[in-house]
Amino acid sequence: MTTRQVLDALARRHDPDAWAYFEELRLGTGYGEDAEQRIDAFALHLWASKGHRRVAYEVKVSRADYLHELGVPTKRRGALRVSNEFYFVTPLGLIHSAELPLDAGLVKQLHDARRRELHGGGDLSHRPQLGVELGGAGAQLGLVGRAA
Repeated sequence: MTTRQVLDALARRHDPDAWAYFEELRLGTGYGEDAEQRIDAFALHLWASKGHRRVAYEVKVSRADYLHELGVPTKRRGALRVSNEFYFVTPLGLIHSAELPLDAGLVKQLHDARRRELHGGGDLSHRPQLGVELGGAGAQLGLVGRAA
């Protein structure tokens, strides 16, 4: 599974009539510290009745990349600052929800189109758990929500 495939699935999940969806969203302007920081995908709900949800996604298709991200927790700071939900998006089996930082949720790409799974980890009693189906090619995601 490639980053492009994951991003395409995320784009299909966000109906353009309800969401503004961006890939490689640059957080800074000009030059200087953090000016070049980018979010892999960012979605803003356009309706006030839905609270103008702001969702940031960090795509990881290799375990080494995910482990590197964990080693630099300040890398997520900008995404957390502009969103009220933050998710790592990975192929099924790449990481386990128990490995998640407390400020992140997990979206696992499922390979079996007939199954939907919720992958829990840590104490989620005060955070939402969602099941989301993506359109196109029968791709499905399981979301473990940890709203930031």
